Amino acid sequence: MYEYMYDSKKVITMFSEALRMLDENTVHYMIDELQKERDDAVAALSEKDSVISEKNAALSEKDTEIATVLSEKNSMLSEIAAIKAQLAVLNK
Repeated sequence: MYEYMYDSKKVITMFSEALRMLDENTVHYMIDELQKERDDAVAALSEKDSVISEKNAALSEKDTEIATVLSEKNSMLSEIAAIKAQLAVLNK
């Protein structure tokens, strides 16, 4: 300790090195924390993308069902129109 009291340059150098190491460790810690936040955000987005894909698939299935029902309805309407035409001919 006595040695450091008379060698202020050595003390300053020692503290400067300690502060440099502290700064370096802080930077690494902050990078690690930001990486964790980024990874969490990417995972959340991936999960949301998965949910959206499932909902899109369900909507596509519903669209197919609706198209089938509309096609059947149009077919029935055509049949009804044909029957009405036949009845009109018979009623003359």
